[in-house]
Amino acid sequence: MSPLPSIEELLRRQRLYYEIVSAAQRRRAWGVIGINPANPTSRDSNHAYLEIALAPDRLAPVLGEVGEAYRAASLVPLLRFHIPPNIETLLKRAQALGWRLEDDDCFDETWRAWPVDRGHAEPPAVPGMTISVVRGAALEDLLVVHNDGVDETAAFRQRNVWSALCAYRGTDCVLARIAGEPAGALACIWDGEWGAIENVQTRERFRRRGIASAMIRAAQRFAAERGAAGLYLYDTEEGPDRIYARAGFELVARVRAVALWLPAPSAPRAG
Repeated sequence: MSPLPSIEELLRRQRLYYEIVSAAQRRRAWGVIGINPANPTSRDSNHAYLEIALAPDRLAPVLGEVGEAYRAASLVPLLRFHIPPNIETLLKRAQALGWRLEDDDCFDETWRAWPVDRGHAEPPAVPGMTISVVRGAALEDLLVVHNDGVDETAAFRQRNVWSALCAYRGTDCVLARIAGEPAGALACIWDGEWGAIENVQTRERFRRRGIASAMIRAAQRFAAERGAAGLYLYDTEEGPDRIYARAGFELVARVRAVALWLPAPSAPRAG
């Protein structure tokens, strides 16, 4: 059997999603700055990502670069990273420079992977359900799923994100319909032989029918059909994580992600 990818590899591959939903990427020796002024409330589209273990005395110059880049675009400066060994020292330095860390800016992530050679089960039978891979022509149906019950700001954010995902040739947009009505969706972004499953969502009125499980298992079937190495994903909630575990996704690592942001009175904080 193929070995599971390392968490370092998965975190590196995850950058592709952020590159797709950002209008511009600015590479730095320490990481990358992603900017998309057209979608200002999207954190995924507008954040800097720290890719290396940074010495505390190097933090101030990095935060300065991040602050300058986002303020020039009239955006709230935001820096994300997965916790390095010197987390407490870094946080104290950042907070002394005016950067903030709130309860919802620090969260645990469970990362799982499924190599194709582990095998997969067929999607469960859900009455009236069809699952297909769609492109930009089905954008409105994808948005029916993701904008169900959300406010105008969130709907605008999702439209921008899904427009970018549909336009990227390496994305398989998976749409589940019940009796022809959009019921669930996810995106599978291919980076070489591995696919990242993102934005799994089921409309509230269709939940508890096994639609998410069916979409995940359909994605596994699509991966096997294309001769891929496997799929990976992460989640921050226990419920979805159990669905992924039952589908054969094996635990790679549990890590903590941090988002530091610098208040800017002239611009709203990204959501």
